[in-house]
Amino acid sequence: MALQVVSKKDGFRRAGIAHTGVKVYRKGELTKAQEKSIRAEPMLVSTDVAEPPEAGDAAEATAKKGSKKAAE
Repeated sequence: MALQVVSKKDGFRRAGIAHTGVKVYRKGELTKAQEKSIRAEPMLVSTDVAEPPEAGDAAEATAKKGSKKAAE
């Protein structure tokens, strides 16, 4: 699972990271200590979310949709 973090105040720092807006951290992107610190911080709203697709996967899926429409 990935971790979505929403900062209640842009630029708020925790775990060595300046948090702004919404950010999704992939599994393994944060150390266990960073994740624990972020989850415990009331200025950050953290939620487990599904892993986002890889950048290449999204482009490939879009290309497949486009080729299906062209074939119709």
